[in-house]
Amino acid sequence: MPRVTNAQSHFVPLPDQAEFQAHVQEFYWCAGNVVKGLARQNLVYANEQLNRFVRPELFVLLAMRATIQQAGQFDAGVTGKFIETTLSETEKAQLAATYQQTSLAETKMSLLNILTFYRVVSEQLSRDQEMMRPIMITKIYQQFNDCSTLQLFKKIWI
Repeated sequence: MPRVTNAQSHFVPLPDQAEFQAHVQEFYWCAGNVVKGLARQNLVYANEQLNRFVRPELFVLLAMRATIQQAGQFDAGVTGKFIETTLSETEKAQLAATYQQTSLAETKMSLLNILTFYRVVSEQLSRDQEMMRPIMITKIYQQFNDCSTLQLFKKIWI
């Protein structure tokens, strides 16, 4: 017999510290795989990593933010279809810019756009909800500021 559902059964639960950190770590780990694909000139691999793992982690973070803003009463919908309604016009444009992936250069820019967007939202959640981001993130950001993005990721993940 199928499980009975209603609107409340689809609400995104409020995140706790462990869940937040786990998703942040997963995001950056998978972003490293995109960089590996880019460095190896493998467009298909880089795009699949971006589409299957990295962007979905951005959606998880955006759903966390929305459910916090709505006191645990947010339904993200299948594949995040209701997340767009929670975004500002600027954020919608930022998200749209992550879908240009027909060349290595475009995929690199899409990744950079996702990294920038993710950083802003994760810092906001960390600050507003008093949740700590993993310590490794500080090191990544320091290196990110010290050298070009692709060189940074080559140092860290390749």
